[in-house]
Amino acid sequence: PEGQRWRVYSRFDTDSELWIRVGVDFAAARARVLRSFARTMLPVLMVVPLTLLVLLWGVSSGLSPLRSLARQIARRRPGQLQPVDTRAVPTEVSDVVHAINRLMERLASALESEQRFTANAAHELRTPLAAIKTEVQLCQRQIDDEPGRAMLARIARRVDRASHTVEQLLTLARVEPEAELPRERVQFRALLGEVLAETAHLAAERQLAIDFEEGPAVEVKANAEALAILLRNLLVNAFRYALEGSVVSLRLRALTGSVLLEVSNDCEPLTSNQFEQIRNRFYRVPGSAGQGAGLGLSIVERIAELHGAGFTAGPREDGSGFRARLELSA
Repeated sequence: PEGQRWRVYSRFDTDSELWIRVGVDFAAARARVLRSFARTMLPVLMVVPLTLLVLLWGVSSGLSPLRSLARQIARRRPGQLQPVDTRAVPTEVSDVVHAINRLMERLASALESEQRFTANAAHELRTPLAAIKTEVQLCQRQIDDEPGRAMLARIARRVDRASHTVEQLLTLARVEPEAELPRERVQFRALLGEVLAETAHLAAERQLAIDFEEGPAVEVKANAEALAILLRNLLVNAFRYALEGSVVSLRLRALTGSVLLEVSNDCEPLTSNQFEQIRNRFYRVPGSAGQGAGLGLSIVERIAELHGAGFTAGPREDGSGFRARLELSA
C-alpha cells in the first residue's frame, strides 16, 4: 500500500528458476516489538516502585527509634544531665546509650561538685573578710596619723572589693545551672523601684542624679529573685562607673509583646574592643575605678539567657557613654 515502508528480502532459486521474496511491514513490526516490550516491562515497572516503598518503610521503621533518641538528646539543655530513656532504644545501639548515660552521670557529679565548691569557698571567705573589715575599722579609730589612716583606708577598700567578688561568685553559683527557672507574674516597674531604693546610696555617694520617669505598671512573666539580681547588677554597674556628678538614666517602655529597659550613664569613653569584652567574666576595663570584680554584666547576661531575653551593652546613640538594653517578653 502507498505510504507504508516495507523491508523486503529477495533471493533467486537456480534450481526452480524462481524469485523468492519475503517482506515485512515496518509499522506492524514496530508495533509488535513495542507490545512485547510493554508485556515484559510492565511487571517490572509495577514491582520496582512497590519494592522501593517497602524498603523505604522498612528503613524508616528501623531508624525510628534512633530518630526518637536523637530528638530526645537534642531537646536537652546543656545542664540537663538526667539519663537517656533506654526503653525504645534498639539493641544495636544500647551499649552506646548506656555509655552516654554513664558519661552524663560523671558530668552531673563534676558539675555539682564544682558548684558546691564555688558556693562553699565563697561562703567560707565571707566570715574572715568581715572579721578583717572589723579589725581595720577598729584600727582606723585608734590611729591618728594621716599616713596610717590612708593605708588602712586602702586596705578597707581592698577588703570591700574582695567581699563584693565573693558575693558575685555566690550569685553566679546560684544562676549558673540550666534548670528551668520557676516564673510568675512580676510588676517590673515596681521591682525596679525597689532595687533602685536599695542601691540609691551608691548614687548618693558619687553625687549622681537619677533620671527615672514615672509610667504605667508593666508586667512580665519572670523569676522575681533572679530578675532582682539582674536589675541590682545593672544599677550597681551604672552607678559605680558613671562620672561623678553625672546623670544615670533609666527608661522602661512597653512595646508590642515585650518590655524594654534601658540603663545609660556618662562614663569614660570605651573602645569597640572593650565593649566586646565587657561582658566576659572577670574582665575589667584597664584603669577603671570602683571595686567591681568583672562579673556584674556576665551575671546579667546569664539571667537574661535563662529568661529568653535579649541583652546588649554598648554606647548610646550619639556614640558617648554607656547603655545597657534588656528586652523581656511581656
